Amino acid sequence: MLTKPSPRASTESSKAIPAEPLLASTLLPSTCESILDTLIEAAHPTQAPDVLRFDFPALDTALAHTFQPSSLIALSSDASKPLSSLSQHLLVDALLRYPQHGVAVIDTTGNFDVVGLYQLVLVRLERELPGTGFEGRSEEVQQRAAKALDQVRILRVFDFVGMREAVGELRDGLERSRAGGGGVSAGDKVREGSTEGKGGDETGLLRKAGRTEVADSEDEEEGLEDEDEMLFDNDSTAPGSDPVRTALSHPIASPSAHLARPDQQTSAKSTSQPPLKTILIDNLAHVLTPLLKQDTLSANTLATTFLSTLSNLTRAHALHTILVNPCTTARAPSPSRRPAENAAPVPEPAYTPQPPPPPSVFSSNAAVPALLGLMSRYADAHVLVSMLPRRKLDARVYYSDSGGRDRGKRRGVEMVGAVEVIADRRGGRVGAWGVFKEGKDGGIVEL
Repeated sequence: MLTKPSPRASTESSKAIPAEPLLASTLLPSTCESILDTLIEAAHPTQAPDVLRFDFPALDTALAHTFQPSSLIALSSDASKPLSSLSQHLLVDALLRYPQHGVAVIDTTGNFDVVGLYQLVLVRLERELPGTGFEGRSEEVQQRAAKALDQVRILRVFDFVGMREAVGELRDGLERSRAGGGGVSAGDKVREGSTEGKGGDETGLLRKAGRTEVADSEDEEEGLEDEDEMLFDNDSTAPGSDPVRTALSHPIASPSAHLARPDQQTSAKSTSQPPLKTILIDNLAHVLTPLLKQDTLSANTLATTFLSTLSNLTRAHALHTILVNPCTTARAPSPSRRPAENAAPVPEPAYTPQPPPPPSVFSSNAAVPALLGLMSRYADAHVLVSMLPRRKLDARVYYSDSGGRDRGKRRGVEMVGAVEVIADRRGGRVGAWGVFKEGKDGGIVEL
């Protein structure tokens, strides 16, 4: 026989089961949802207009707005050629995206490919401008390419002291531009002071490749002056200037750091350097590793101060700062020696430092970027470039036995480049990756 439940029991059961919450999105009609999605996309676009791109859709879509202004980005790779090609694609995009701004390249290795940069600018302009092609390169394309290269400054440094002084000069030039003093860089001021009033101002870069060697003695330098008079045109030098000293040695502030830049002097009125927008450093590990081997504590202190200054400079002036960084392969553990029979037992250490694990999302990639601890503290994002086997069969052949990259190439293993985000301070892009293929000339092409 069914009995009627008491009011008290029904009240307790209603209190025990709470009402299900309603989401605000369920109350919106479909038209409002589409409007809301449009507003969200406009507020947070996937590709900001001022983001540097590689000009490869697969890579640009994967990296999204990684190379945005006011960001310090580390670009690491275990292969030098793809890393150089990708960094030059970013420089070309910066030159064409900001035609009124300059690009500074701090080179520590002396391997910066000027001709390759010029070729990339030509290819990019020919593709963007209608009616131009490789068969008959118009004068307009060549003039625009030369004008783009005029915005490039190459600062050749040889040690960490020169690296710090080069960044200090760039900072002084940016502060002078902000204060209304024009775009004259601090490097030009140092050169004017070092020549003691000898006339001549810089107007362009890479129009004519000059000599990049400094004479060891005055006698050799006098011989070089006679030699250089035949190399340089008379109309490319300003009256009263010394083209040999100006083109050969550009000290930053000390003899340890020189700006070995092939420049051209003109007799026209002097032009100021454009305001800086992009800085490429290639590479910090090359000048910092010797200091780390001598004194780890002092070297870390110097690197921390330097990267903190560089990060503040990037944010204060909304710069694109790219740190080109090499990679190291994880060292295999050495075999332990068997102790002697009569030897006293040695206590095992309580803690054994372990190397950092490979940060790649690919399990077969054992590359570890150099200075990973410093980059993780100061870089806003870290991009890793690696060469990996393309297919499953290629991977089996490549990793079948020890032999390395050369053995895989001899066997016909096809390799592709993988660009992945291994760290991101702003979040949302860690693990994103794209692929490219290495061309016959050493460049990169879309897969």
